[in-house]
Amino acid sequence: MARLAAAVTTALINVAERPPIRGPRPALPAPGTARDILVIELLGGFGDLLLALPALEALLAAHPRARMRVVTFLPGADLLAADDRLDRVVGVTDHSGGGVRAAVRAEITRRYPDLAVTTTRHSGIPRLLSDLGVAAVDDLWRGPPPDEAVDARFVRLLAADGVIDAASAELARARSGRLRLTAAERLRGRASLAEALARPGTLRGTGPRHLGASGWSAGPPEEGWTTGGHPPVVLIPGAGMAIKQWPADRWRQLAGRLLAAGWPVARLPSPEPPSAEPAVPRGESRAEPWPPVAVLPTRGLREAAGMFAALAERGGLVVGGDTGPCRLAAVMGARTVGLYGPTLATRYGLHRGWTVDLQGLPGCSVRRPTAITAQECWWSGRCPLDAREPACLANITVQDVVDSVHDLRRSSQ
Repeated sequence: MARLAAAVTTALINVAERPPIRGPRPALPAPGTARDILVIELLGGFGDLLLALPALEALLAAHPRARMRVVTFLPGADLLAADDRLDRVVGVTDHSGGGVRAAVRAEITRRYPDLAVTTTRHSGIPRLLSDLGVAAVDDLWRGPPPDEAVDARFVRLLAADGVIDAASAELARARSGRLRLTAAERLRGRASLAEALARPGTLRGTGPRHLGASGWSAGPPEEGWTTGGHPPVVLIPGAGMAIKQWPADRWRQLAGRLLAAGWPVARLPSPEPPSAEPAVPRGESRAEPWPPVAVLPTRGLREAAGMFAALAERGGLVVGGDTGPCRLAAVMGARTVGLYGPTLATRYGLHRGWTVDLQGLPGCSVRRPTAITAQECWWSGRCPLDAREPACLANITVQDVVDSVHDLRRSSQ
C-alpha cells in the first residue's frame, strides 16, 4: 500500500498541449521485457473498466518487473485503489475530448512508458500515442466477431500482438479479473450486508403459512439466517440507460415470487423515486407496487464491492441488467443472473462459471452486435419494435429469471 499512498490521483488537468514528438514508433516489447506500462481505459462507465480487468491481469503476469499505471475515469479508479501491484492509478473527471487527451499526455510526459495499451479510440488517443512515439496496442476493437466476449477478446488480441504469452493469457482467464479488497473492507462488507438483511422491512420471504395481514412477513432475520435454506437475493433494477431497462413491473413481480418461495430479498434503489406513481393509461391496470423489501443504502464502489464479496461468501445471488453494479457483483464472486437486451450477451455477458446470461429477443433486427452505439435505439432510448418498452428485454419473462436463480442455486449444492 505504500507505493499507492498517493496513487489514486484526481486528474483535474489543465495542461497546455505540447508539440507532438515526431519519429518512428518503437517495436512492441516482448513478454517480460517492459519496465513501464501505461494502461488507458477511458470508455465511460466503471463497467467498462471491469471488462478490461482480465487484460490488466494478463499484462501484470507477462511483465512481472514492470511498473504499471492506469488512467481511467472516476469513480471506477477507486476500484483499483487497494491493488499494490499497480504503481499509480489516475482518476480522470473531465470526460471531454480535450480533458481525456490532457490526462493521457500528462501521464506520458510524467514518465515515458515502454508500452501503452488503450481500450479507448475516441478523442484522438491512438493519434496522440503515435505522435508521441509510444509503442502501443491501440486497437483492441478491431474486427470483432459477434460471438466473442469483449473481455476475452482484449486478452486474445494482446497475445496476437505479442505483448503477452499464452501462460499469462490463461492465468488472466483463471483469475476472472477479481478486484482486491483489504481485510478491513471485507469485514465492513460483511457487517453492511448483515445490517441490511436485519433492517426492518427486509422480508423473510416465508411461505403462505407465515404471511401476515399485509400478505408478507416482515420480521427481522437472525444473524447468518437463511429462510428455507435459501440464501439472500439482491435485485439491481437500475440500468443506467432506458433502453437497457427490464420493465419495472417485472422487477416487482420477481421480488414477490422470490419472497413467496422463501428467498430473502433486498434491492438497490430503483430508477424511479420510491414514492413515484407511474402514469397508467385509462383502461389499463395500475402497476403493482414493490413488495416491502429493504432498499440497500447507496454506497461508494469499494463499499459495494465489499458487500458483494460478503454476499458471495453467503452463497447469495444477484439479478441485474447490463450495468456496472451487476458486473461488479459477478467480479466479486456473487452468483449473478444478467439480463441482456440491446447488447448481445455473447459479447457483453458475464461469462463466468457462477453466472447466467439471459438474452432477450436473440433475433432482433435492430441490434448491431459489433456496433451497439450505432443501433437505432441506443441514444434515443426508444425501441422501434415496441413504443411502450424495449421489446428485447420484455422478451425475458419473470419465469425465465426465477428458473435461472434456481439453476444457479442447484449448481452450488
